[in-house]
Amino acid sequence: MQEFTRKSSIQNQVMLFMTDKDLEDENTKKVLSFVINKVAQDTANYLNIDLNDIPEKLDGTLTGLVTQYLDTHQCLPSQQQNSANLQSLTEGDVSYSYKTPGEIYQGLQTANTITDNYIPILNNFRKLPWS
Repeated sequence: MQEFTRKSSIQNQVMLFMTDKDLEDENTKKVLSFVINKVAQDTANYLNIDLNDIPEKLDGTLTGLVTQYLDTHQCLPSQQQNSANLQSLTEGDVSYSYKTPGEIYQGLQTANTITDNYIPILNNFRKLPWS
């Protein structure tokens, strides 16, 4: 996956909305890096432009998309023990089974990060391909 050149700027903005627990966890930056690259690549694909040609005017929109993605998919360490990651539960002798990080990443790769809330904004920057 190609690296988004303004990733650190987006990352700094997203980290303002994170809990102290997330900021202290070593896996947070790895997850955040993956999500920012995914959102940026999905945005570039939607706009039909190269990844690093995304206008700086959309940095606020990218920050919103990343934050929304992290919240809806609950992939931050502070959200890991949430029931959304619960894979199975047995009541007799109590047994819990959570999704592995690999299963979470696999699910994140297939998710569409461009939601209806942001499409009108992105459409202002979209270039339609000519056949």
